[in-house]
Formats: sequence, C-alpha cells, structure tokens
Amino acid sequence: MSFALLRELVSVAQQIKKDRSIRVVILTGEANVFSAGMQLALAADIRIAHPETKMSIMESRWGLVPDMGLTRSIKGVIGIDLAKELTLTARIFDGNYAKDIGLVTHVDDSPLAKAQAIAEEMLQRSPDALMAAKRVLDAMEHQPQKSLRLEKIWQLKLLLGMGLMGSRMATRLIQAGLHVAVWNRTASACDALIDLGAHPLQLENIAKYPIILSCLADDKAVQLVYEHIEPYLQAKQVIVDFSSLSVDKTKQLAESATTKQVIWIDSPVSGGTAGAENGTLVIFAGGNAEKFLWLNMHLGNYKAIKTTDLLSRI
Repeated sequence: MSFALLRELVSVAQQIKKDRSIRVVILTGEANVFSAGMQLALAADIRIAHPETKMSIMESRWGLVPDMGLTRSIKGVIGIDLAKELTLTARIFDGNYAKDIGLVTHVDDSPLAKAQAIAEEMLQRSPDALMAAKRVLDAMEHQPQKSLRLEKIWQLKLLLGMGLMGSRMATRLIQAGLHVAVWNRTASACDALIDLGAHPLQLENIAKYPIILSCLADDKAVQLVYEHIEPYLQAKQVIVDFSSLSVDKTKQLAESATTKQVIWIDSPVSGGTAGAENGTLVIFAGGNAEKFLWLNMHLGNYKAIKTTDLLSRI
C-alpha cells in the first residue's frame, strides 16, 4: 500500500468520524488485507470478504508491532489467544478462515453486492434508531458500564408541540444529552431546537418512536394531532400528554389509545415557563401504574427533570 493511498484512507476515516450523518461502516475486501488494511477493516462495523481474500496481521515479519489502534479494535472481535497467534505468527489466511474465527461478518463471492444489500435493508429502518443502536452497541463493547444508561437515554425519542412550554422542555432534554425528535404544527418553531441538536419528525413516521411526549394548547389542538397520528400508532407505544385538557377529552383520548394498545399517561404540569426552563416543573402523572413506574425509572433520574416530581393521580 502506497503512502499516498494510506493517507487518503486515513483522511476518509477522519471524515467518517466527524460526519454524524454516516451511521454504519461496511467494509468489503476482495484482494489482500494486510497490516494497515487489516487495521482499517477492524474499524468497520461490518466486514465482508471474498472466500479467496488474503488477510494477515503482518507487522512481526518486519520487526514491528500492530499500530493504528488494532490492539484495541480487535478486542471483542476474536479471542485474545487467537489475536496473539495471528499477530505473533504473521500467518496469511483466507476469507473462509476469517469467517470461521469471527474476524469477518460474511463471506460472499460478491462482497460489494452483499454490502449493498445490507445497506439497502438498513435504509428501510429509522436513521435515528440506527444511530442510537450503534452507539449503544459500541458502548456495550468499549464502555460496558455505560451501555445500560445509554439504552435508557436513547429510548426518549419524541416531543410534540414547541410552544412556550414544549420548547423549553425540549431544550432541557437536549441539554441533558437525550436524543429528542421534535414536531410542531408550524414547522419553523422547531428550527432553534434542531440547531441545538434535535431531529425533525414527520408524523407519519411516529411508529418508530416508543415514547411520545405532547405539549399542546388545548382540547382542539390535541384532538387534531391525535387524529393525524392515530393511523400510524403501534401497540406498546406510550403517549405522555402535558397539555391542558378537559377531563372528558382526556378520558376520550385515553380510551381511543387503548383500542390501539397504546398507553396514555395524563400529565398536567405546574410551574409555568420558568419551571419548564429551569427544570422545576411539577408533573402530575396519571395512568397505567406499571408504565408510570417504567417512565419514572427511564426519565426521572436525568438532570433535564432532576427536580421534577412525578406524582401518580391513580
């Protein structure tokens, strides 16, 4: 591998690292994957080799040790005993052997076509879900003590309504490091939050989001939004409504949600815009007790709402 090509590959790797729009890296190999090539391969999320691909951790042939982070990236891919054997012998092996020991994900006669098929399958999924799942799985491998916390953080997906209250609540959630998707009837109301790191949402895609928080003006607004999203709701989703609703409207919407096997948590708030901005709102939550406890566990311990009391009105 020439120095110029290696420099170009490193540049691409740096671009991938900086570009948040790139979710998953799939690397294919049909020729030789030696030394630096192996190190780049191990940095990928998914590796696809041709059966006749030649691979080796070859540095010891030249009196060197593997670098470019190989000793870190190979961890969890194969066992330490195999890593030592391949490194110390500098043995050359083929794609089939690499698949047998778990060094590559797939072996295929057309690696590029296989990669494209996997990518097409991923494109059918939520981009937000791909990014979140990848980060949780990366943490599981490299920072296992953080993986469970990240699971909880990334489950918070969506906040509907960016008025005086909703926008401030969303800001707190974003500042706490939570992953937040936002929607408002006037799309431009979301611009500032998107600049802060929120993701815009089309309501037709709402089925991808397990937790839905809504903060709208009145009965009419909530009814209109609910009618829009109802066809797309899926069983086991949870709607937490912070809006100021009448008792009758709350009961009506909760019953309608139940027919879709969706949980409705009625959650009027007290504290005004200052409370929303400072994270001191009091939230009176009423609904399914099991889901209430689950939500409290997932959302109650983060600084976005650390001073918020979740009080059951059941």
